[in-house]
Formats: sequence, structure tokens, C-alpha cells
Amino acid sequence: MGDPLLAPDRVQPPHRRPDLDSQAMRRPTDMSPTLHHEYDVRVLAVRPWGLDVVLPDGTAGQIVNAKDPHWPDGDQESSVGTVVRAVVLDDERDPVRLSALADDRAIARSLREGTAG
Repeated sequence: MGDPLLAPDRVQPPHRRPDLDSQAMRRPTDMSPTLHHEYDVRVLAVRPWGLDVVLPDGTAGQIVNAKDPHWPDGDQESSVGTVVRAVVLDDERDPVRLSALADDRAIARSLREGTAG
């Protein structure tokens, strides 16, 4: 008869890992980051290219070094766990690209005001 553990009705489909599903990681709630909008993001880690951050809705984000006002002169390691005000530069990428530069936030504000009126 064969091994009952290998019977076709016992074969399980591959396990889906939500932690590896990019859409689950990127958009965990119905609220999604909006281009040119500002958010308070939490710094999760420092990488050679910038900061890994998370938005309030759990969406993964990235602030590259050129968009971090504390780089290269500041102590980026001390920013882990802190909250930074940042603006969304690209909401189509995964992770979402943000800037913590005051100039970029001001430009985004003027763009939002221009589209609203």
C-alpha cells in the first residue's frame, strides 16, 4: 500500500511566510504613505547607505545618507530608536524612500499646498 505519510492527500502546500511577502510588509494597513506627505518615522537601523525606518502604519522606509541631515558629521548610531520627521519622496518603491532634510520637507509642503488650491 505504501507509506501513509507520503499519500497525496497528506501533501501540504508550501508554507506562505507573510514576513517574506513584500506586499504584507509594505502595506500592513489600509493607510499607505502618500507622496509629498510628512510622517514621524522611527529609525530601526543604520546601514552603510542610510537609515532603515518604519512609518506609523508599519510600512518600511529608507532614508539614504544624502537625505539625512546628520550625515556624514553626526552620530547615526545614536539615532536608532528615535523618531524623525520625514517626507515621502517615492511611494512606489519598496521600501518607501523618504527625506529628513528641512528643504525637502518645505518643497513637499509647497507642492501639497499648490495641489490643494
